[in-house]
Amino acid sequence: MRPVHRPVALILTAPVGGGHDAAARAVARELEDLGYATVVANALRRSGRWVEWVIVRGYRFQLRHAPWSYELMYRLLKRRLPSRFGKWLPGFIGARSIRKLCDEVQPSVIVTTYHLAGAMLSRLRRQGRLRVPAAAVITDLAPHPMWCYPRLDAHLTMDERSADAFAPLTKAPTFAVRPPVDPAFGRSDRAVARDALGLTPDDRAVAVVGGAWGTGHADDTARACADAGWRPVVVTGHNDELRASLEASAPDGTIVLGYTDDMPAVVAACDAVIVNAPGLTCLEAFASRVPVLIHEPIPGHGRDNAAYMDACGLLTYARSAAELTSALEAMRDDPRPLQVARAARMFDGPRCADVLTALRPAPAPRRRRAAVAVLVACLIPALTTTRVGVAETSNLLRRPLVQPGGQAQDVALCIRFGRDLAHEHETLSLLRSDDANATFFVSFEDASEHPSIVRTLISGGNEIGNGGDGETLLIPMAVRKYRRANEGLRVITGVSPRYSMPVGGRLTLGQVLAASHVRPVLGAIGASDRAMRTIRRGEIFVIDLSRPDGVQRVRQLLRAAAERDLRVVDVSQLLAARTASHA
Repeated sequence: MRPVHRPVALILTAPVGGGHDAAARAVARELEDLGYATVVANALRRSGRWVEWVIVRGYRFQLRHAPWSYELMYRLLKRRLPSRFGKWLPGFIGARSIRKLCDEVQPSVIVTTYHLAGAMLSRLRRQGRLRVPAAAVITDLAPHPMWCYPRLDAHLTMDERSADAFAPLTKAPTFAVRPPVDPAFGRSDRAVARDALGLTPDDRAVAVVGGAWGTGHADDTARACADAGWRPVVVTGHNDELRASLEASAPDGTIVLGYTDDMPAVVAACDAVIVNAPGLTCLEAFASRVPVLIHEPIPGHGRDNAAYMDACGLLTYARSAAELTSALEAMRDDPRPLQVARAARMFDGPRCADVLTALRPAPAPRRRRAAVAVLVACLIPALTTTRVGVAETSNLLRRPLVQPGGQAQDVALCIRFGRDLAHEHETLSLLRSDDANATFFVSFEDASEHPSIVRTLISGGNEIGNGGDGETLLIPMAVRKYRRANEGLRVITGVSPRYSMPVGGRLTLGQVLAASHVRPVLGAIGASDRAMRTIRRGEIFVIDLSRPDGVQRVRQLLRAAAERDLRVVDVSQLLAARTASHA
């Protein structure tokens, strides 16, 4: 018989705390249930022992001795440029090592539970060297740019609300999945577990957990629990110094445990769990249907997630020892069943493995050679001097244009206003009387001076377009001015402009580069007597109301269109009719 070759899943993690490794083991277990062979690899160790030493030891030092420095770094990495550098650096350092690992393992799918490994995979995807599906598992519920990598094929979050919050950052498919926790959580026998810890039936026990490293002020938390009439069960992890200190000075009745592999039993034995980080312990308690409190969370993502989950009604965030004592006293009579029920709903979603095995890799980006880039850079300024050149340049840069054409019985009317936005009432009356619409092109500067008039223009079903902002030869300034004008028009009207009309039909390079969401209208013709005598369907007319005969030209166009049974519509309606005629 031929040997059966099982598909291989590569799971990247890192020993930064214990949550990333625990999540990786849970995902591996799910994939193995579906017939996959799994390889769990330490992405930092693969990148170099010094890399692992710097990141793991540095993070531990920050949490224990300089928490303010981690808080500062976390807040700084929320900004665009620092986060881009923070993603580029680990990708630059580790991508080659991960590529070698992929060559060795030959995986069918790759998943990471540690965000910096996502940077390495994202770099490989950008270089065209990652051809299999790759996804990131995000166990934090509060969004942060460093957790997201748009070049990956999917991001798996723990909650529907988190998926919605992460979607603008990931710019890739985002799925809410069942949290990847050991299935033993929620299955342990509570009575047996309590007997093993020496708890009596009358004890109200609370687990105090500081993660695998035993970070935080567990001694103060244990005293607050004892003051509230609860019996603390403190898990110190690998922090032997903390364990020795608690054994010597903890309140009477406190149970002190070091690192334990039997956390499912510890959680099952307790009536509540107190954590100082939003890591996997939270999700494990949710799986066990035990209420969770967060007290003195670690800086950065700890505080963000504590506030986020408290706002979602999943747990209680006690911001001081007094709040913790009050919350525990209240929980003696009210075990927070609503919080537990909300958290339990997180486990109704699909498993991580079910989503991972259904992924298909995104097409690898084509790598452009430097010579091609130089040639394009030289040609673009020349191409943007003519209307045909503008169209070709936009095609080259994959920027969509609006041009005349189509089989529908429509013509589009584009109206430019002067600086004083004169004749708007007369123009709107003409459009209403003929049941017509138009796209009004106004600059942000003019709209800012006459916001009420601009709002009146769109009240009758018309639309607003960018009237030519960003016409400067300095490309960065043009891009910035163009986008700022579009945002300003959105604020004034409540609707984002979808189209722009360059003055004279010529786009600058800055407008071409900035026009990713606002489509330039090209090929519009003036409403001259000759043009209106030969009016044809699909044409785009532009009328400048700053001219003395502007209103008269609008009246003539409406009359000429009616004689040929053509509707006068705005640009969006023209495009919609064109799409329908091709369907």
